[in-house]
Amino acid sequence: MLFLEMIFFLGYFEQQITGFGAALFCLPFSLLILPREMFVPITLSFTLLQSLCIAVRWRRHIVKKQLAFVLVCALLVGIPAADMLILHLPEKTLKLMLAAFTAIYSIHCLRQLRKQDEQKLRPASVSWCACLMPMAGGIIQTAYGAGGPLLIAYLSRTVKGKPELRATICCCWVALNSIILCKYLWDGLLDPETLKTGLFLLPAVLAGTLTGEKVVSHISQRKFSILIYYILIISAGFLLL
Repeated sequence: MLFLEMIFFLGYFEQQITGFGAALFCLPFSLLILPREMFVPITLSFTLLQSLCIAVRWRRHIVKKQLAFVLVCALLVGIPAADMLILHLPEKTLKLMLAAFTAIYSIHCLRQLRKQDEQKLRPASVSWCACLMPMAGGIIQTAYGAGGPLLIAYLSRTVKGKPELRATICCCWVALNSIILCKYLWDGLLDPETLKTGLFLLPAVLAGTLTGEKVVSHISQRKFSILIYYILIISAGFLLL
């Protein structure tokens, strides 16, 4: 449990700075100890609370049009598709798919960081293929609570400015995670043991969030992102254990 507290501290420290990624960072390490059915509701709850604070604080920067599009894709396609995959695919196959996604996405982001300057604006044009990202993000968010990279990959192409991107993705987590948590509650997965584990990890999450808020303006976004992507590549290997 002390190992889990350290992992959750680092995960939510990272999410406070970038606006996403806590679940994806915590996932491969946590699954060594916790079952998926316990891990997902816990991280969804923590991300919901953290994102709610950020969304309220930065509410004027929310890009409502892109927020609505992402939520429609994630809810109407992502949640039903995730239920179908969980029902028909074994856990080992799901972990293999997630490990492949984590490694490929991280390598892609590292290559992109090498090609562009930190201050370079992202392109505003979006291909039809990019529009599939919110749907796939909804699937991964429902199944593992780690759909942030795909949703960020889409929003970073359609939302300019760090405050707007951060506020929009956090508002997305508030809406999406609330609905997914209601579904988990309906399915009976929010049992006393899950709540007990969540309460045990809460201090680590609060500490990571507060620490991230303190250093967010003093840390190089580029260097921090490079470190996180290398850690994610390594963590993808743990999913295969």
